[in-house]
Amino acid sequence: MLDKLSAHYQDAFCREYESANTSYEWFKTESGELFGVLKSVLTESEKHLLLSLFEHIQLSDSGESFTEKEKKWHRYLFKSSTEVPFYKESCRFYYFFLKQAVEEKVSFEEAIQGTIQDSIILWINETHGVIIEEQPFSIFEQAAFEQMIDTITSDFFVDICTYVGQLHKNDTSLKEKFILEYSCFQTFQPTYREKSVTFYEAFPLLLVKASTMISKRGLSEYLLESFQDHELVHTINVFLQCNLNASLAAKRLYIHRNSLQYRIDKFIEKTGLDIRIFSNATFAYLAIHVSETDAG
Repeated sequence: MLDKLSAHYQDAFCREYESANTSYEWFKTESGELFGVLKSVLTESEKHLLLSLFEHIQLSDSGESFTEKEKKWHRYLFKSSTEVPFYKESCRFYYFFLKQAVEEKVSFEEAIQGTIQDSIILWINETHGVIIEEQPFSIFEQAAFEQMIDTITSDFFVDICTYVGQLHKNDTSLKEKFILEYSCFQTFQPTYREKSVTFYEAFPLLLVKASTMISKRGLSEYLLESFQDHELVHTINVFLQCNLNASLAAKRLYIHRNSLQYRIDKFIEKTGLDIRIFSNATFAYLAIHVSETDAG
């Protein structure tokens, strides 16, 4: 369908979404793909037809309302800038979708920033946004985050769906990691009914629903670096094969239980992936396989 629209509108058709570009009418397909058509070439009948086929994307405030830091992040993530807008070691992205626009946007942002310290919120449109946490703790505090989601739901009377990304290194691959994670969220979000899901929890379902989107390029650099340590990978595999039983795994590895725990703790501290949790352990098993078989 999009290929036909592109052929019809030619230069007036755009697949690279820019939230501040008001010269286009923006739409989203059922599979989460975003596209725009120049307003100047759209007739009223064509617009109504597109509205009947696709979700209309309402534009957020223009870039002029952003703070300087928000502008830098916006240019980096959604435009052509290659300048990483912060100088800390790592960050984590949270992607959210509201079923209806929130009226008290400032209060909504304050509620989020009260839980996620030093965070930046970028609105993609009236119902979609990204939360950027600079220099987060390695381990994601899921209980506190879910409590925040419950509070937002009750205080602002909105249904919210959130997707928690990986712990990412501040390097030249950060923008690509964001784009791939966001694409996964767009694919995953329309059919998932939970208020909050992590990348690790969604990963097995994405392998089933959209396997072509999954590659090692989308995995955290911290994770990929850890997988270069073959002894560590062997340790993790044995731990998983022993059903997360540390005592049994230590016996099979012929090491002391404390040595095993030390290796696991170092892995968790570096990657933010707590493999003592079943869903995270499942992700680790699949991610190791993806990293070993995917040349990309």
